[in-house]
Amino acid sequence: MFVFTPSLPSAFSARFGTRLPLSLARAFAAMVWGGFYIFNVRHLRSTIFPCVRAATGQGAAGSYLVGLGGAIAFGRYLSDFAFFLYRPASVIARRVRHKTGFRHTANLTDALKDGKGAILVLSNFSSFYYTLTAPRENILPDNREVVIVQPSYSVSSEESKRFRQKISGVIGRDLQIIESGTLRAGIEMTAALKRGAIVGCLVDFFPPNATSLAMTEFLGHPSCQPTGIGAIAAKNNVAVVPCFTYFEEGKYITEFAPAIVAPADGDMPDKVLSLCTRIDASLSAAIMARPAQWASWISVPHKWQTASAMLAQMEEQE
Repeated sequence: MFVFTPSLPSAFSARFGTRLPLSLARAFAAMVWGGFYIFNVRHLRSTIFPCVRAATGQGAAGSYLVGLGGAIAFGRYLSDFAFFLYRPASVIARRVRHKTGFRHTANLTDALKDGKGAILVLSNFSSFYYTLTAPRENILPDNREVVIVQPSYSVSSEESKRFRQKISGVIGRDLQIIESGTLRAGIEMTAALKRGAIVGCLVDFFPPNATSLAMTEFLGHPSCQPTGIGAIAAKNNVAVVPCFTYFEEGKYITEFAPAIVAPADGDMPDKVLSLCTRIDASLSAAIMARPAQWASWISVPHKWQTASAMLAQMEEQE
């Protein structure tokens, strides 16, 4: 059986890397997850590698290195999340202040004009929680509320509670966490947006139980995107701002892409499809710019295969 990584909850509850300086914890994580990648390389030849080659045009060696980079990025992601969970808030705040940077922040501030909320779509490049805990003056002209939508697969309730308390301690105010995958989640997201909040959603995780999907193009191939983010943004007339956090020279650099808004004309399904298509296009462009820093290559086969099955079913119905 193919095992790409140990489970997130078990690694977090074991306080992975928290007894080491963060730089050593990252190095250890790179060795562990790089080792898992190498151990499973035979399986990857029929799953991840074909997707990397089809998306990037890399040869066999290049695809292998891109995948290895993604595995190492995931290890760093995990060690940094453990750092967030178990280190004092004062230590985290100091690191965040000195080890983060931002590009194109005007794309976010423009989306929040006139007190409107916005959906910040986050991705598995690096530790996006550094973005959420950064000094507000670095990003926003006002002390805007931040809400996180937590994927249903994520961590245990105890770890979620600890994560919420730690970020709240860093930013100096309570942080709302919405559990995804329920009708209540949509209601809570809508309420937050009406308050003018920034709602952070992880966009490149593809839930296996997703039922409402939009046909899009992702990394140059037919794909699909859950419609939840697009539907909520269209119905509330708010912008979607893609956000990518890269690890560069020992710092986390967050880059805000141009805001995506629903077209003024057309019915609701067309607006949702337009948003989903452009979200995937923005994510694809970011991945192609730094393919070895993206930690979610393992999700691509499922996205493409689901889209192929949907297209086949549509052809049968015609």
